[in-house]
Amino acid sequence: MLKDLLKRRLNSPLSLSKTILDQLIKGHYLSLYNTALLAEDNANLRIANKKIIKKRNRSTRRIPCTEGLTIEEAIQLAEQLNQPEEDNGVDSHAEVELPSQPIQPARRAPPTCSGCGQIGHRITSCKNRVI
Repeated sequence: MLKDLLKRRLNSPLSLSKTILDQLIKGHYLSLYNTALLAEDNANLRIANKKIIKKRNRSTRRIPCTEGLTIEEAIQLAEQLNQPEEDNGVDSHAEVELPSQPIQPARRAPPTCSGCGQIGHRITSCKNRVI
C-alpha cells in the first residue's frame, strides 16, 4: 500500500524514499521469518521436553518374580504394584511367591593361564613362560 502511494507521488525510480522503504519491508520480512523459525523451534523443544519429563517420571519398579509369568499374571502383578497402598494389614506383595533360597552372587572362575592353559595361575606367574 505504501509503495503504491509512493509510486503515485514520485515517478522517479531512484528515489531515496523508495530504497529506504524497500529496506524497511525487507527487514520486516526477515524479522517475520525469524519469528516463525523461532516459534517452530520452541514448539519442537516443548514436545521434546514433554517426552523427557514423561520418560523421567516413568516407573522403574520391577515385578518381583524370577520364574516366567503368563500374560495374565504379569498384568495382575502390575496392577497390584500400581494400586495405592492401604493400611488394612495386607501387603500387596504377600501373594507373590518369592524363591525359598536366598539369591547368591555369581562366583568367579579361578584364574586360568593364557600361556599353558592350566587353572590356578596367570601368565605373569607361569613357569613355562619364556621371557
